[in-house]
Amino acid sequence: MAPSRSDEAASDDVAHLSVVSDVAGAEVLINGQVRGTTPFFKAVRPATFTIEVRQQGRRSAPRTVKLAPGGEQVVRSNLRP
Repeated sequence: MAPSRSDEAASDDVAHLSVVSDVAGAEVLINGQVRGTTPFFKAVRPATFTIEVRQQGRRSAPRTVKLAPGGEQVVRSNLRP
């Protein structure tokens, strides 16, 4: 079944952000605020975000991602030494 026009419009109004890490359960920070844990999958409003991942005193370098309407971004983080 093909998506309806309203489904297409709704999908164009959001972007999809995924954050994965080599450590499951690490905190995902978006613009400095904890928003969940890895693996993290969320539909968000298109915008520019700063993403960090942290767990047990380890923290990833901040990454800035720009999500366009209907776009998708996967941020991969390695917290193990």
